[in-house]
Amino acid sequence: MPENLVIILITATFFFGLLVGYILARLRHAAKQSIFDWFSTNRYIRVYKPLKPKKMARNRPKDELNNE
Repeated sequence: MPENLVIILITATFFFGLLVGYILARLRHAAKQSIFDWFSTNRYIRVYKPLKPKKMARNRPKDELNNE
């Protein structure tokens, strides 16, 4: 009896893994981006980054600053 139970558990685990893999593949195919991109930090940075980077102030010579 225990041998049959082990065989049933291994078979059920195998088919459950196939089912999960199939579902993930279908979702990934339907999505424009990969499912795994949803959980990555790059997506967070890409969505919330500012639209235009701020320009740095030019380094002016010291004598120009003193004249003002």
